[in-house]
Amino acid sequence: MKFPKCRLIFMKPPSSCHRNGENIILRRSRSRFEHEAELVVVIGKRGRNVTARNEGLYLRLHCGNDVTRRDAKQMQ
Repeated sequence: MKFPKCRLIFMKPPSSCHRNGENIILRRSRSRFEHEAELVVVIGKRGRNVTARNEGLYLRLHCGNDVTRRDAKQMQ
């Protein structure tokens, strides 16, 4: 497996999130869906000069399930 030379960071809008236990609805189609577990960092509010002591006021770590339709770019 080849690893990227630099870290990849991407963002998802809040509208793409589900609450714990909610169903993920996949529309019937010929699309190929893939899922993967991810570490999610949720930023709750803006901060400056955040220290390790008060970081919990600004961000939380969660487990995430990223479900992606792999042919989405072809559908546009």
